[in-house]
Amino acid sequence: MDTTEKFARADALRSLAEEALAQGDVEKAESFTDEMEGLQSEAEKEANVTERLSKAHEATMKPVNQVPVASEDVTADSKNYQRGDGTYQNHVDANYKPAGYQKDLPAMAQISWVQDKMGANLKADAAFQTDTWMKWFTAKSQDEFFRNASAAETKALQEDTDNEGKDLPLALVTV
Repeated sequence: MDTTEKFARADALRSLAEEALAQGDVEKAESFTDEMEGLQSEAEKEANVTERLSKAHEATMKPVNQVPVASEDVTADSKNYQRGDGTYQNHVDANYKPAGYQKDLPAMAQISWVQDKMGANLKADAAFQTDTWMKWFTAKSQDEFFRNASAAETKALQEDTDNEGKDLPLALVTV
């Protein structure tokens, strides 16, 4: 029996207790009342535990690293806030790299809050790299992709080299 059924059963027992009391059967009314109170307390406990579990689940599903923690990072990032008219506060820097930008990772592999604060050129690079990676990933074969890819797409996927000097796909670099 789930929580809603227990509350419904307790309500039915309450009405039975009222009827028994109206008929003058106090012992029967008292037994219905005792059973009703037991069901209500049990249902309330279950509802409370269910609510606490759902809150705990929501808390674990929240992203941990959405915004910079240090106030210095927040101050540095505020330089690139966009105004309502489309210009940026104090400067216009399309290649702006906010605090927390990892130089060894491409723009598409940066943390989400860093990507939100990046300059327009870096955001465009990230979008292009993501689209190219999706084309590479969904291609029937790697040879087919490189046969049909533009020079920019090939370069986007060959960001680094391994210890033998061979180019690695961007997907392997960011892993």
